[in-house]
Amino acid sequence: MKMILSEKIIMLRKKYGWSQEELAERLDISRQSVSKWESGASIPDLERIVSMSQLFGVTTDYLLKDEIEEAENVDGFKSTESSKKLRKVTMEEADEFLRIKTKTSPIIAFGVSLCVASAAPLIALIGLSESRRIGITEDFASGIGVAILLVMVAVAVFLFILSGRESSKYEFLGKEEIETELKKVDNSLSPFNPNSVITRVNHNEKTEVDSFFVHVFHLSKKISDETHGAFDITVAPLVNAWGFGFKKSTGVDSLIVDSLRQMIGYQKIDLQNHRITKKDPRIMLDCSAIAKGFGVDAVARLLERKGIKNYMVDIGGEVVVRGKNSKMNAWRIGINKPVDDSLSVNQELQTVLAISDVGMATSGNYRNFYYKGGKKYAHTIDPRTGYPVQHSILSSTVIAKDCASADAYATAFMVMGLDSAKAFCEAHPELDAYFICSGEGDKYETYFTDGMKKFIINEK
Repeated sequence: MKMILSEKIIMLRKKYGWSQEELAERLDISRQSVSKWESGASIPDLERIVSMSQLFGVTTDYLLKDEIEEAENVDGFKSTESSKKLRKVTMEEADEFLRIKTKTSPIIAFGVSLCVASAAPLIALIGLSESRRIGITEDFASGIGVAILLVMVAVAVFLFILSGRESSKYEFLGKEEIETELKKVDNSLSPFNPNSVITRVNHNEKTEVDSFFVHVFHLSKKISDETHGAFDITVAPLVNAWGFGFKKSTGVDSLIVDSLRQMIGYQKIDLQNHRITKKDPRIMLDCSAIAKGFGVDAVARLLERKGIKNYMVDIGGEVVVRGKNSKMNAWRIGINKPVDDSLSVNQELQTVLAISDVGMATSGNYRNFYYKGGKKYAHTIDPRTGYPVQHSILSSTVIAKDCASADAYATAFMVMGLDSAKAFCEAHPELDAYFICSGEGDKYETYFTDGMKKFIINEK
């Protein structure tokens, strides 16, 4: 099949999960230059062709020739049935989608205006009839007002349906944008992805980390410093050893723990010139306690860039909310009771919060655990001791300015224990927290910060 240079640049950039800005940064050019290449308005010079071939791991011939082998993809592997099913968005489709959105936006806005104004004629007519300025009865005025209201609403509904029908066939474009954003997070931070940046770092491959990795790394270091190591992304060897990581457990005892602790410590890693340096090559990173929250933030930022003001992003209980819900109220979010439930069958709520314009995350030991020798082992590992935590806190919910921070602090508080977590929250009023702790018998005890009180609307 044939592919021109602009199409290849787009395909390769998306394959690596890079934005135009990120590609431009790697090539030391402006984003506008990349945009012109991809639109076909200009072509890169030979020097940039060579640079891109090295960056993407392809030959210059591949970039310059229009013909490519249909049976093979960029990586040299045979095409699969699943790859053939991938939806390719053409420039014509993208242009048509933008045209429709431009066309329908004022129509939708007019429809909303009609709905908002529909009650005005009714109110005006009733008012005029009561003041006897017009010679009609109140019942007659009400009838006319209701009729006008129904007509205005009907017109608005018709406009909404018409606009929806026109753009419905391009709904996949919005979905693909979100999936692409999450794929970028996965390609950067997932230790379960064999080709991710963090996997290559763990394998001590010479690799440049991307902007997502840089952001998470610096935020992790900050929170590690603040919590004195209760949060630590170098905990991976211990998490794997206890059977909760991206490698199978081979059994653990005190000797193994002591040995593994020698390669644990966020102070033993550094980021310089987009590369990770380790004081011990055996050090492995695991960003699982912050990456999901960061993924939620990434989708939220995408929605912000699109001008969306009211939304909720929820990935496995990690949440970002902005604006109002469909009832024009703050978003209602429940906190589950910490019932041992590895299959997530039980969803009984402990409390309900009304929140907006914040990130929220919950960490708990009631979903990811196992029993061995009659003893319960929970997934939260204390990086400082090397052992699963045994504190009274069963569930830690944190509200912060972003979900990544909330995610990391929620884990740190599980490690710190209630007294230390309470002291930390008192010293950091920008954070709000809700803790569910074990009490007498099967009862729970709760503690929440003063700032959390304003969010609680239904305490069970």
